[in-house]
Amino acid sequence: MSSSASSAVQQPRQSNFELLRIIAMFMILVVHADFWLLGLPTLAEFHAAPAGTWTRILIESASIGCVNIFILISGWFSIRVSVRGFCSFLFQCAFFLLGFYLLMIIAGQEQPGLRQLAPYLCFTKANWFIKAYIGLYILAPMLNLFAEKATKRQLALTLLAFYSFQTLYGWTNSAVFVEQGYSTFSFIGLYLLARYLKLHGNPLRGGEKWGSLQ
Repeated sequence: MSSSASSAVQQPRQSNFELLRIIAMFMILVVHADFWLLGLPTLAEFHAAPAGTWTRILIESASIGCVNIFILISGWFSIRVSVRGFCSFLFQCAFFLLGFYLLMIIAGQEQPGLRQLAPYLCFTKANWFIKAYIGLYILAPMLNLFAEKATKRQLALTLLAFYSFQTLYGWTNSAVFVEQGYSTFSFIGLYLLARYLKLHGNPLRGGEKWGSLQ
């Protein structure tokens, strides 16, 4: 996941962002090891070990924003679309997914076949991030152009309308394409938010540009 975000960034590396990427990667491991691997906490667990259960919930809550961090980093630097960069991203995804599939076959946990291979080729709902990021990658030139040409007010109003819409229909689960934030649609909002902060600065500081986070 870190490689996918960094592959889009064609600018000098900054130690503060590199540290942020490392923290985000650690958060991804925590998220997958907590609720995804151990399962959602049950009512029985609450009664048997309330302290431990609440600790798991707090850890999950603190780490769940890991993917958002990567998208914000991509938006901060802006994705520079190229055939080489896109092919590199696809190759990395295929290398790890197909390599994992081969290991699963060797371990006897999977059987060779097109139906079994489909999740590893992203033809099911599994591996949602890859498809969502590809969608963002395709739309990046248009988003970059809009962020650069729009006025500060236009971009701010767009973000306000976007997050009002997403909050209302995402919270009520009445817009399937929002996918509870796990979608290209939500990535667009995060990407534009980062572009706004990079181009116009923190609105709470009167529009002062941040430059680098030093």
